[in-house]
Amino acid sequence: MTIMIKLFNLLLLTPLLLAQLASGLGEEQCITFPSPRAHHWSWIWNTVDPPEFVLASQGQRHVAPILVSSSDDVAVHRAAQTFAQDVLRVTDLEPTIFYDTLPKTVQAAIIVGTISSPVIGSIRNHDAIRKSLAGKWESYDARWLQHPLDGLKEAIVISGSDRRGTIYALHTLAEQMGVSPFHFWADVPVSRHSELRFDKTKVLSHGEPTAKYRGLFINDEHPALWSWAQARWDLEPWTPAFQTWFYELFFDLMLRLKANYHWPAMYASMFAVDGVDVAAGLPDEPFPGPNQILANDMGIIMGTSHHEPMSRNKPEWDEFGIGRWDYLENTDKLRDFWRYGATRAKDMDTIFTVGMRGDGDEPLRGASNALVENVMILFSDDNYGNIMSVMPPDKPHPAGAGLYYHVDYVGVPRAYKWINTVNPAKTWEQLNVARSYNTTAIWLLNIGTLKPLEVATEWFLHLAWDSDAWPRNSVHRFHEAWASREFGVTGAEANEVADIVTRYSMMASRCKAELVNSTTWSLTQFSEAERIMDGWSDLSHRSSIIYDALPDARRPAYYQLVHQLVLMQTNLNRLYISAGRSNLYAEQGRTAANVFAKDAIAAFEQDANLTAAFHSMEGGKWDHMLDQTHLRYTGSLEPLRDTLPPISFVQAGQPSRVGIPLLEHQKGHTAYIRVTVEGSTGSWPGDVSCAGGSKCSDPVFPTMDPYGASRWFDVGSGGPKDVTWTATTNVRWLTLSQTTGGTKGDGTADSRVYVTVDWERAKATNTTVGSITVSGSDRTNVTIAVPIMIPDGPPDGFNGFVQGDGYVVMEAAHYQDRRSADGYSFEELVGYGRTLSGIEVFPVDNHNSSLGRGPWVLYNFWSHESPPHIANITVQIAPTLNYLAGKEFTFGIQMDDQGPMEIRPIPTRDMGKIERPPGAHSWDVGAVPVDWWNVVEAEIRNVTLSMTLEQGGWHNLTLWGMTSGVIVERIWIDMGGIASRGYSYLGPPESRYIGAQ
Repeated sequence: MTIMIKLFNLLLLTPLLLAQLASGLGEEQCITFPSPRAHHWSWIWNTVDPPEFVLASQGQRHVAPILVSSSDDVAVHRAAQTFAQDVLRVTDLEPTIFYDTLPKTVQAAIIVGTISSPVIGSIRNHDAIRKSLAGKWESYDARWLQHPLDGLKEAIVISGSDRRGTIYALHTLAEQMGVSPFHFWADVPVSRHSELRFDKTKVLSHGEPTAKYRGLFINDEHPALWSWAQARWDLEPWTPAFQTWFYELFFDLMLRLKANYHWPAMYASMFAVDGVDVAAGLPDEPFPGPNQILANDMGIIMGTSHHEPMSRNKPEWDEFGIGRWDYLENTDKLRDFWRYGATRAKDMDTIFTVGMRGDGDEPLRGASNALVENVMILFSDDNYGNIMSVMPPDKPHPAGAGLYYHVDYVGVPRAYKWINTVNPAKTWEQLNVARSYNTTAIWLLNIGTLKPLEVATEWFLHLAWDSDAWPRNSVHRFHEAWASREFGVTGAEANEVADIVTRYSMMASRCKAELVNSTTWSLTQFSEAERIMDGWSDLSHRSSIIYDALPDARRPAYYQLVHQLVLMQTNLNRLYISAGRSNLYAEQGRTAANVFAKDAIAAFEQDANLTAAFHSMEGGKWDHMLDQTHLRYTGSLEPLRDTLPPISFVQAGQPSRVGIPLLEHQKGHTAYIRVTVEGSTGSWPGDVSCAGGSKCSDPVFPTMDPYGASRWFDVGSGGPKDVTWTATTNVRWLTLSQTTGGTKGDGTADSRVYVTVDWERAKATNTTVGSITVSGSDRTNVTIAVPIMIPDGPPDGFNGFVQGDGYVVMEAAHYQDRRSADGYSFEELVGYGRTLSGIEVFPVDNHNSSLGRGPWVLYNFWSHESPPHIANITVQIAPTLNYLAGKEFTFGIQMDDQGPMEIRPIPTRDMGKIERPPGAHSWDVGAVPVDWWNVVEAEIRNVTLSMTLEQGGWHNLTLWGMTSGVIVERIWIDMGGIASRGYSYLGPPESRYIGAQ
C-alpha cells in the first residue's frame, strides 16, 4: 500500500513540475508553482518527503522567514528587503526578516548572506560551498540544506562570494518567481501565484561573470528622460531631475539585470552634487552626496564618462571650475578640482576615470596614450557598433581592458536617439570579438534614455554576465525566453513574438530611422519600396494579432517593448515612401502625387498620434519619454522640431501638356493619363526625362529572361477627366495581369499592371521583342517595348544560382559546399546584416591562413553570357574595422580555376578631418577608415572587383577565409543588369536557385 501511495504521489507531482513556465533567462529554473491540491494530498499522507521547499503558501498561510546577519553589508540587507517585497508581490504573503537568529518555533527559513557573514559561516555542511565561492567575483550558490542550524529543520541557503553575488542570487530567484526586471520600467505585471516553492533537487549557482564590470551609461538624456523625470516628480524647471528618487528605481533595474557599474547622466546633471544645497557653493570639506550614498548602499559601482576625470561630471566644472579646461595652462586648479572629487568618493565603490579629453569631449592638445599598469584601458566602438580596438594578444595589460559600446549616439554622420535600431546578432558578434581578445574588464553600454532600448540593453547585459549561456545564433532563443517572461506566452505564441522582435531588429538596423528619407528606398528598381513597405506592414499586422490576443494586464508591456516600435517604424517608412512617391509622381505629371502627398501628411500626423498614445498610457506614466525629434534630419544633429519632409502636389484641374511640337507636322497633345514603367522615372506620352530633355523615345523594359523577375507598368491619372483604357499585346507570349481599366481625375484609381512571359510559347517563335500598347479614351496611345532573351538553361544535376536580368545575387549563407581547415570554418550568423545573415570564420582569434589554404565556401552559378565576359563581383561585407593594431583583415576570392586573389577590404587611410557637406562644419572624425562615413550610413561595405568569365555556363566562385573579422552578407555578380538599373538601397532580391540546396 505504501509503495502504491508513493507511486501515486510521483505521478501526481511530475506533470506539475514539467508544466512550470521558466521565468528566468539563461539559468536553471529552481522555482516552481504547484497547485495547492497536489501538495495538500502529499502533506496529508506524509508518505514521502515533499520534493519542494515551501517558500510561500496561501493554502497553508505560511511564508518562510528570511535570516541575515546584522553585520552583513547594507546592500545585502536592502536586497533581502526587496526580495521580501517580491514574494509579497507574487503571493500576497510577506516574509519576516530576522537578523542573526531565528525564533525557536521556526522550522524552515531562507538564509541569505555573503560567505564572510557570521550566519553563513555557521551553517553546517556548507564548507565546500563556501570554499568554492571564496575569492570569486560576484558568484553565488542557492540550494536546499537539511538541518543547517541548530533547531532548524531545513533552509534555502543563498550565499554569495561578495555582496553583489548575494544580491544577484536573490534577484535571479525573484525573476524566476515572476518579477520581471522591468516590472517598473516597462509595466510588466508580476505573475501571481498562491504556491511558491524551491525544487530541492536543483541548485542555482553561477561563477564569475564574463565581464567584470558591466555598466550602463545614461547619455543623451535630453529631451526625453530629463523631461519625463521632471514631470514624474513635479519638479521646477532646471531642478536636478536625477536624484535619489530616480536612481533608486534605476539601480534596482541595474541589479536585477546583473549590471554593477554606472556612468550617470551628465548633460545638465551633477551626480555627486544633486540633492546637496550648494547655493553658497560646494562645502570646503568634501562629503558624498545623496546619490553617491544610495549607489554605495545598493551595491552599485559608480564612475563618470570617458571625458570626466576623477568622479566629477562636466557640469561641475562649468559651475565650480576656475580657469580653462587646459592642463598645460591650468594645472593647479585642475588638480585641486580632481582632488576634491577623489576625496569625496574615496569611501564609495568607485572606478575613477583618469583620461582627460578636451572640453565637451573634443580632442586635446598634449594628448598621450602612455599606459599605466594599474589603469584599465577602455576601448570604444566607432559609435555605430563596430569595435575599433581590442587588447592585442601579444601585449597583455595587468589592469585589463574593456569596451565602451553604443546603442544610442549623438554625432556624425547622424545622431540616433529615438528608437531601437540595433541588430542583436551584430551585438553578439562584436562582443564575441571583445571576449575572444580578453577585452572583458569593463563592458559599458551607452543606453541613451533607456526607453525604448530595453531589449537591446538586456541582451548586452546577458552577454556581459554569461556569454557561454548565449552562444552563436541564440538571439531567437533569447527573445523566445524573454517573451515568455514578459508577456506570459509559450509555445507558438512565444516563437511568434521572438520572430517579430528578431525580424524588427534586422529591418530597423539596415538603415537607422534618422537616416531614412524619401529617396532611401527606390521607387522604380526591384520593387524595393514595395518590398520594404510590405515587410513593415506584415510585421505590424502580426504584432497587432499578438497584442489583441494578450490579456489586458499584459498589453501595456507588450506595447512598450514591441508593438509601439513596430507601429512607429511602419509609419515612418510609410511617411517617407509616400513623400517620395508624391515628388516622383508630380514630376511624372500624375495626379496620384496628391494622393500620396495627403498620405504623407496623414502619416506625419499619425507619428504625433502614436507618440501621444504612448505618453498617455498607464495614466500618463511615460509622458515625455518619446519627446525626441526624429523626422527630417538635415544634418548630423537632431532637428529642433519634427518636420514634414518635402512633398509635392499637382494642380488637379490641369491636364498633362505633352509639350511643344518640335518636328514638322507634329501636333501637340493634351493627355489625361500617364503611363510609367519599371526601371524608369519617365512618363508617357511626351516623356522629357531623358538626357536630351526633349521628347524622349517610347519606354522599353529591361530585357526579360526565364530566370529573372516579372515587370510592371502603371496607368495613372494625368488630368481632371476620368479615362478608360485598354492594354493589348502584339504577341501571344505576353501576359498582362490587367487589360482594361479606368482612371479617376482625382488620382485614386491608378492601376499597376504586371507583365509575365509564357516562355514555352516564346520559345516556339523567333520573336525577341514584344510590345504592349496602352490606349486611352482621351486618344492617348503609349507603346512599351518588351525585349526578351531565351538562353540555354543549366543541365540536369546543376545545383546553384542562375543568372537572371543580367546578374546573379546570392546570400552568403546559401553556399553549395564548404570545407574547414586547421580547426577554422565559415559559420553563419543568423539574422545578421541587412537581408538574411552573414558568414564569418570561427573561432575568432589572431590566426592567419595563407591564401588558398584556409577554410572556404563555394558557390555554383550559371551565366548566359558569351565568353570571355567581364563581370563585376561585389562582395558585401559588414562595416567592421581592423580592430587589431597593425593587422589588416583579409579574405580570398577565386573564380573557377583561376588563381585566388587576396582582398584587403578595409582601407587603412584614416578619414581625419572632413567637411560634410563641403564648406560646412569641419568634423574631426579621427582614426576610422576613409570610407567610414558612407559605410556606416549604409550599414554595408561593398568590395567590388572585375573578373573575367572565361566560359559561359557553370561557374564556381570560392571565398577563402584568411582571418576572422570579415563578415560576408551577400555576393553580387553583375553582367550589366545591376549597373544599368540605377540606384537601390538593398540591391536586387536573391537570384533563382535550381536544384537541391
